Amino acid sequence: MRTLMAFGRLLIIALLGVTPAAAQSLILRGTLSLPPCTAVDAVDTVAYTATSGLLRCINLSDPAHPEQLGQVATGAGTVSAVEVEGDYAFGAGQADGLVIVRVSNPAAPSLVIHYQLANAVRDVAAADTLVAVATPMNVVLIGVRTPSAPHILATYGRTASWIEFASGGRRLHVGSTGGAYFLDVNVSTSGGDTTFTLSLGEEYGNDALTPVALCGNFVDVVRTSTLIALHAATYSVAGQRQTGGAIRALAAAAGFSFAALSTGSIEYLDQRGNTPQLVTTAAVPGSPNALALGSAGNQRILVAAHTGGLTVYEYDALSAPEERPPALPSRLELAAFPNPFNAAVVLRIEAAQPAACQLRVYDLLGRELLRESLRVFGSTTRTVDFSLQPAGLYLAELRNGERTAVVKLLYLP
Repeated sequence: MRTLMAFGRLLIIALLGVTPAAAQSLILRGTLSLPPCTAVDAVDTVAYTATSGLLRCINLSDPAHPEQLGQVATGAGTVSAVEVEGDYAFGAGQADGLVIVRVSNPAAPSLVIHYQLANAVRDVAAADTLVAVATPMNVVLIGVRTPSAPHILATYGRTASWIEFASGGRRLHVGSTGGAYFLDVNVSTSGGDTTFTLSLGEEYGNDALTPVALCGNFVDVVRTSTLIALHAATYSVAGQRQTGGAIRALAAAAGFSFAALSTGSIEYLDQRGNTPQLVTTAAVPGSPNALALGSAGNQRILVAAHTGGLTVYEYDALSAPEERPPALPSRLELAAFPNPFNAAVVLRIEAAQPAACQLRVYDLLGRELLRESLRVFGSTTRTVDFSLQPAGLYLAELRNGERTAVVKLLYLP
């Protein structure tokens, strides 16, 4: 009877022209025994892992036989996170600050600098020439156009434990002991000077929510053994999954994610829908500390850093729509808040490309309260004081060549 039923299902699939979904897998390929690995990142066929005062570069071109290419002393007691961007690896050195290592030649990495900060560096994220670090007191945005001379660009005063850039480097997703939140990276240029600011966007929860990983249109955050998928734009809950142990690390891409558990296993999760679904599991030959995604030829690989070294897995990726970076404004944008207002109003100006603009604020008779020439790239704000003006309707106008944005302002004394 079961044979006939199975034949019937196959016949229906054939008649409908539907192809059965291929089974997904997560297969252990090879392990490199090392002292406990506390952090890992992977770029193509090279993994970068931190172990007991060293950053090691590991060749993954043959996933079944990972081998060390080179190493360098970091001078830091514990590096809790590593992220590679271009020719450099950036490490979260805890009390030893931000550790920067040149890795353009993985066989001979070299220490560039220890950049000391006021608070311990728990996590690090990098995008182009920007590095963001999470500390117990704040989020710090650092410029590394010259990696040997990093400098602070902006700070946001809120506790942070885990941090990740969204595509394009214009948004930071943060997990902390007081909830999860995102910060927008605002860039303004005026008179040849470029200014960076961090502004709070949406937030979720007020308890410990760590770690954090981007999964296409979702942001995954963790509450002990619960993985919570948040809509990336709104931070509203899409779905959640209760795992079999405390989640120690996450790695994700559009449509799927991996969660490393304190029980010594990795869960492969399907996140093409709102609620994460278990695909399969694999064992870790040690207690896991970090995960990273890489590739070796046509093979997609997952790298796990754990107390026994580094382990490489091969997996079949779930198909998902191409992940796109957050949309940037295609023209000048002008907004006002609060509106209506009393005493003062804040004008928010945005431009996707560097733009020379003229900002005017005037009444309905054309009498000007403000005229200012400025150069904008990204987002900037201007505050206009109306305390000496009569109540009524005013206009704010932003002009750049043929493009104009106008906002009505209602002043209520």
